[in-house]
Amino acid sequence: MKFSKLSSYLQKLESTASRNKMTEILASVLSQAGPEEIGKVIYLSLGKLGPKFAAVEFNLAGKMMVRVLAKAYGIKAEEIREFSKKIGDLGETANKIKNGLSRLRQAEAENGQLTVNEVYNRLDKIANESGEGSVERKINKMAQLLDGLDGLSAKYIVRIILGRLRLGFSDMTILDALSWMVSGDKSRRKEIERAYNVRADVGQIARIIKDKGLKALGKLKISLGTPVMPALCQRLPTVEKMIEKMGKVAVEPKYDGQRLQAHFNRKEKTVKLLTRNLEDITLMFPDIGEALFKEVKAKSVILDGEVIGVDPKTGKFLDFQETIKRKRKYQVVEMVKEI
Repeated sequence: MKFSKLSSYLQKLESTASRNKMTEILASVLSQAGPEEIGKVIYLSLGKLGPKFAAVEFNLAGKMMVRVLAKAYGIKAEEIREFSKKIGDLGETANKIKNGLSRLRQAEAENGQLTVNEVYNRLDKIANESGEGSVERKINKMAQLLDGLDGLSAKYIVRIILGRLRLGFSDMTILDALSWMVSGDKSRRKEIERAYNVRADVGQIARIIKDKGLKALGKLKISLGTPVMPALCQRLPTVEKMIEKMGKVAVEPKYDGQRLQAHFNRKEKTVKLLTRNLEDITLMFPDIGEALFKEVKAKSVILDGEVIGVDPKTGKFLDFQETIKRKRKYQVVEMVKEI
């Protein structure tokens, strides 16, 4: 599939408010994608390069994107800044600038249309650039990519890079779309969602359906490193209603912390910590990773529990507002000493 074709579908999704209409549009584009590209189509449509827990980031902010557009289109950065202020969106800025360039350059971009796989692979390389000079390499590669795309495709690539795609749907809509793709309605949603709950990677679920059919989903098992969707409690209005529903129960205090799923592999010396929203926060809790290697005897295991802060001076549990301070990207080592 050409990326320009995917971009035209993204434009349709952007102008659609109806959830059902979105589902139909997504089902249409997914039905045209092959097994080797359907996962990438889904990730890019969600504005990502992988499932939620993959945590791949481009680390290119608005100022850097202005430099990218200047390099791609041969226009001064100041002019692009002024133009983008009027429009209010760097993605749309890229679209209008590209469409305003000479017909020859537009024709070259349209004739050399890149496929979804090609765009995805180039974005992946850009995201994984690291080390000395990585920012300049990212800018150069992004400029080369945008120069070879039509205006509409450039618009959505810029938004994906900046994390501003936000078309108004999530993994759950994709599950509906996959059902629609195979049956023309949402009747297969439950069995698809059952597989997603075991293996929370909507791209992988789609690849299996496309390659082997719905029946293959029944063989999916929990996989170390890929999160299991955490079951959430249902609220009932009174204790009496709880007893009525559940019969004999056991009661214990609830720790007011943060839900955490830990994937531990002793042989490979890996730990992955994930929130209930599938956010990878392993680097934020190095002390939990160390503790798992000391205290867990299993070769590999997935643990689901609650992480709660402790005051190192008193040994008492801390309020949630204090515990959540540990969720941070910077000054992690310092905060470990306090909480």
